[in-house]
Amino acid sequence: MATLWELAQQFFYYAAWVAIAAALITGVFTIIGALSEARKKGDSGILWSSIAMTMVVVILTFVIAMLIIAYMDI
Repeated sequence: MATLWELAQQFFYYAAWVAIAAALITGVFTIIGALSEARKKGDSGILWSSIAMTMVVVILTFVIAMLIIAYMDI
């Protein structure tokens, strides 16, 4: 029988993998959307300052989730 702590560890472990997937999907669609907007305006590249905050959140989510996965005792 698993203890409550072991169940919580498994929850955080798998939640971290879900967070990584969500962060990657969000990052990809943010970049695709920025490229689309740039092409509509006739620009040749992305205006990175327009998506900087979203990408910072994506990268922080990814890093924190990787740290959770790395330090879990599973």
